[in-house]
Amino acid sequence: MDSTQEIDGEQSNQLRQEQQQLLQQQKELWLKQLDLQEKQLKLLEKHVELLQRQQQQQFKMETLQQQQQQQLNVEQQQHLQEQPQQPHQEDRRGRPHNAVNCIGRNVKGRNINGSGHHRAASYSTRRVNQIRTFYFNFN
Repeated sequence: MDSTQEIDGEQSNQLRQEQQQLLQQQKELWLKQLDLQEKQLKLLEKHVELLQRQQQQQFKMETLQQQQQQQLNVEQQQHLQEQPQQPHQEDRRGRPHNAVNCIGRNVKGRNINGSGHHRAASYSTRRVNQIRTFYFNFN
């Protein structure tokens, strides 16, 4: 019985030592985890700080852009008010310069494309004339 008690005592001592080692390892792991969580918290605080700065800069940029746009609008309005409305310029013959004088007229059997032929204008010629009409009506 003495030998079994000694073996049981040695085993219990060994188990206690292992338990102490495991508790020590667990304590070290908890400390490491705590340290990592503190570092993570610091990084998150820095991230929040950077996001706030970015938001402030974006707000400043938007405000600046709005001010510039308002200033540009004011300058454009002033420029339009200062500039007198010019009447249409006249061509060489003294007639108003408009689309009617730029494209051929239907005179003496000529077609409206001004080509001098009795043939209908091609699509491209008609399109060019439409564009000319549009352009000269606004200039």
